[in-house]
Amino acid sequence: MDKTRSQAVKAAFNHLYKKNLIYQGEYIVNWCPGCKTAISDLENEHKQEQGKLYFIKYGPITIATTRPETMFADVAVAINPNNEKYKHLINQFVPLPLTNRQIPVIADKAVDLEFGTGALKITPGHDQTDFEIGQRHNLEKLTIIDQNSRLTDLAGEFSGLSVKEGRIKVVEALNNLGLIEKIEDYEHSVGHCQRCGAITEPLISKQWFVKTKPLAEKAIKAVKSGEIKIVPKRFEKIYFHWLKNIKDWCISRQLWWGHKIPLKGVDDTLDTWFSSSLWPISVFGWPLPHSVRQGKPSDFDYFYPTDIRETGYDILFFWVIREIMMCLEITGKVPFKTVYLHGLVRDQLGRKFSKTAGIGFDPLEMTTKYGTDALRISLVYGNAAGADLKIGEDKIRAMRNFTNKIWNASRFVLLDNKLKISGKKPKATNKHDQLIIRELTITIKETNNLLEKYSYGQASELLYQFFWKKFCDKYIESTKNRRKQAQPILLYVLLTSLKLLHPFMPFITEEIYQMFPIKNKKKSLSIENWPTK
Repeated sequence: MDKTRSQAVKAAFNHLYKKNLIYQGEYIVNWCPGCKTAISDLENEHKQEQGKLYFIKYGPITIATTRPETMFADVAVAINPNNEKYKHLINQFVPLPLTNRQIPVIADKAVDLEFGTGALKITPGHDQTDFEIGQRHNLEKLTIIDQNSRLTDLAGEFSGLSVKEGRIKVVEALNNLGLIEKIEDYEHSVGHCQRCGAITEPLISKQWFVKTKPLAEKAIKAVKSGEIKIVPKRFEKIYFHWLKNIKDWCISRQLWWGHKIPLKGVDDTLDTWFSSSLWPISVFGWPLPHSVRQGKPSDFDYFYPTDIRETGYDILFFWVIREIMMCLEITGKVPFKTVYLHGLVRDQLGRKFSKTAGIGFDPLEMTTKYGTDALRISLVYGNAAGADLKIGEDKIRAMRNFTNKIWNASRFVLLDNKLKISGKKPKATNKHDQLIIRELTITIKETNNLLEKYSYGQASELLYQFFWKKFCDKYIESTKNRRKQAQPILLYVLLTSLKLLHPFMPFITEEIYQMFPIKNKKKSLSIENWPTK
């Protein structure tokens, strides 16, 4: 909400508005009665729930629905033109139960022949599929559920009831008239607000939208051409599927907190992902001008586009794709060259960590108990890119033991040391010295190969095995009777190991480095030369 981010939001909105990519219209939106605002498709989480499928007689046609309370806003009954049972009724009218209205029977290929009776009640004001069918057939849009999730005056004697209460009462009334043919148990997908958990309602509402098709085409091209690489590659399929089936993005929100839509007379705020999507450029000060000092380019000119975008795969849609679409449209350049997607942290039963639900552990407690480095490497060790990680205290305890191993090995190597090394590879004459140097060279090469492929879990596992098994258990043991002769090799292998382990375990490696007897020592291990051979 600071000045730079606010300027970026206004500039981006203005850019899209001038290109006719932003418009206002009455469309079906996901309405959250809890938050009292429209939410995007991505914020509308669908969960499988046990419900009922009601078979209701509309004169000669029986329809099946999970939502009988919305029938007062029905404007048609649609059947698939290949429906042999009912196709003779196309263009005729049938009675709408509990009302004095007659509604037309229409034909539309979108009706699923396999669902229910193959006949669908059409309520364009409260269902996305019905809305689209209504658009094709120029049908009226009626509202039966208000923004508080209660039935409107259109429901007559049922008006004012909640959706749940209304369903019970409507089914009771239909039963009394003999209009319920049967009721079946039915599992179906129900939308919930990601923020508050309330069941969402598809409602007709006047909102602001971004036309996403032109933006999506550029985002698809960027990955297909290789300008952007997604790691792991399997997520490309999900990326393309989402972009090819994208709907226009509802960017207006009826919330008191957020960036205000920069148009006169509009009180709505912008979807939080609108400003978040500008992060790759707004973080460098875009669109504010930069003073060029001493002939150096601005931060935006120097750093953009960036190299790697790292995040969990669960917000590939929420954030990453929006960043790609918006930044490509505004700058003409991709925001980053690689998207690295990591998995989610789960407990040993496979449940996603949740502070609210009390699932998993408090990471601060683990760092207090076992150390930050132990927790850090536990979250990486043995894990593949994009794969969820099951973790418990046992693994962190094991990595605490590894931390202790590094510390104790370093104490042994540095104890009574009188040498000061340059960091260059010393000459090895003893067979044990030669073997550990060969093993270290192989480890450096394999570690670099793994890091280049973003295989961080395998790299940490390789370093663990080298340091504990080959360096400590074998090589250090071989030097106990020839300490003076082996000291240059001990120091060199330890220093190189600290460099390789530093990205995974920065604190203990830095602490040991500060005690290290090395010529021309840097202020920090983090700026030492990385091992390459």
